[in-house]
Amino acid sequence: MVALSGGSGWWRWEMALVVFCGGAGRYAGWWRWLVVWFFVCMLLHAWLGVRDVLRDYVPHLPSRWVLQAMVDIAVLGNALAVLWILFGMNV
Repeated sequence: MVALSGGSGWWRWEMALVVFCGGAGRYAGWWRWLVVWFFVCMLLHAWLGVRDVLRDYVPHLPSRWVLQAMVDIAVLGNALAVLWILFGMNV
């Protein structure tokens, strides 16, 4: 990797990000899927955590359904934003 061989400071790390996040052909594909897998795990973790908190602290069932629907929409929106950023934008 030429980007990490010389220089120091921010420029070296910026070039490494370009190489690993989509600049170099052979790294671009697997890196994107790795980031997608990370966000899938993180969003699932967030969804399950909020679901458990709502089960514990919101006893009124219709209110819990509304709040859970709002959380579901937010998680879905975040997932779509991640996919759009990684695969839909023309960088």
